[in-house]
Formats: sequence, C-alpha cells, structure tokens
Amino acid sequence: VIDLGIDVDYQKFVEAIKENNPQIVAFSGLLTTTLANIPNHIKAIKDAGYRDRVVLAVGGAPVTRDFADRYGIEIYSGDSAGAAKKFLKVVSKKY
Repeated sequence: VIDLGIDVDYQKFVEAIKENNPQIVAFSGLLTTTLANIPNHIKAIKDAGYRDRVVLAVGGAPVTRDFADRYGIEIYSGDSAGAAKKFLKVVSKKY
C-alpha cells in the first residue's frame, strides 16, 4: 500500500503509478466534495496511458455503485471488509 495522502495533484498521482506499478489504484472519499476530483485523476491516468494497467477502486461514505459505474471504476465497496475481499481477488488474478 502506498498512501499518497490527501489532495494529491494529478501529476504526482501518475508518477506514483509509474514508479510503483500497482495492480490496484484506490480512491477514498470521506465527503461529497472530495468526489469531484476523482474523475480528473482518472482522466490523468488515462492520458498517461496507465488506465489499462490498473484496476480502479473507490469507497467511502458518500460513494455509490452508480458513481463507480459512471467513471468506469471496477471495484466499489461500501465497507473496508468487502473492499479487502475484492482486492484479494485482483492480486490473486481471480478478479
């Protein structure tokens, strides 16, 4: 797990993907206002050519399955236990 923290700019986000080659890129939104930046981060990932290399995940109190579907996010979970199970499927290549 590489925690980039909060309010990470798009370039730093993309650089972290390039440097660490993750299988999963997860977004967490605590407030509805934080959700507005997620589509911009996804666009930056696409523009950098990394979208097909990672599985996207999202969770947090204001997040819904509809939000995840709208932005092509493969993994959505309403709780951390559910997310962990889905993450295990990805890293074990059973996703």
